[in-house]
Amino acid sequence: MNKHPQTGRPSLLSRACARLIDYCLAFGFGLLLSLVLPFDVNPLFYVLFAMAVPPLFVPVEAALLSKWKTTAGKAFFGISLDRKLSYKEAFQRAFFMKKRHGVLQQTKPRLVRVLLGYAITVALLAFTVMSKQLTEYTIGFEQQQKITGWVQYSSKEAGFHVHFPTDPQQEAKEMALPHSSGSVNYNEFKSQTEPHVTYTVSYIDLPKKWSFVSSKRILRGVFDVLFKLEAASELIGKDFTEHKSHSAMDFHYKKGDEEVVGRLIRVGQRLFKLTISYPASATDRPISHEFLESFIPEGNA
Repeated sequence: MNKHPQTGRPSLLSRACARLIDYCLAFGFGLLLSLVLPFDVNPLFYVLFAMAVPPLFVPVEAALLSKWKTTAGKAFFGISLDRKLSYKEAFQRAFFMKKRHGVLQQTKPRLVRVLLGYAITVALLAFTVMSKQLTEYTIGFEQQQKITGWVQYSSKEAGFHVHFPTDPQQEAKEMALPHSSGSVNYNEFKSQTEPHVTYTVSYIDLPKKWSFVSSKRILRGVFDVLFKLEAASELIGKDFTEHKSHSAMDFHYKKGDEEVVGRLIRVGQRLFKLTISYPASATDRPISHEFLESFIPEGNA
């Protein structure tokens, strides 16, 4: 004779873990969606989206409860409603209204499944909260292995950390804005190696009136202006990218007997330019990718 599985009221811990799994899955879906959007996504978006997940998930939870009496997180812990609800009733329940329709019940799961559920909850929560830091730690560790012997340089005033082959020389000057009577402070940190490879980090603070201009438009416009200032240069390629959650643009051009590769990065109202200049005839390419990826804006440190 088959025994019916035991049912009872779910514990508060099981319900909390089930809800966390649902929220983390919703956040992960939104994160994947943001990667294919045809416009820039500001890093602040992810913070605001994480805060907005609980209310945004309400209609989704209501639809799942009215259709299947459970959600993905609840189903994993064997939690479901005792009966099907109408969408209105499910919405009221999902929205924590005073009158909550239906009763949650739990089919007693095996101990292994419970422990696995708790482990998945912790893993999803840790990944959601710490994914950015974990990625940067991994990248940073790899860079330390690849460019051992370089100087780990930090500038609190400029707001960045980077690896240079030697201690850099700093230069500050005024730079006129095109089509304007104004100017901006241009700051540059330059480090050279033999034979004639130059690594630089420079930055300007963008005018406040540019605050609401899209990052791609600023990056494209600034690069076009800078490229025009490089006389007799031949553009090899440029492409939008992302640098540690900040909008960026990679570029590569040839100037006389030199090649220049680099990256423009917008961090709030500050625009950084990283470049590596080297002889076009060089047989050994300089350390470029590792140098670019070693750059960490202060907000990401």
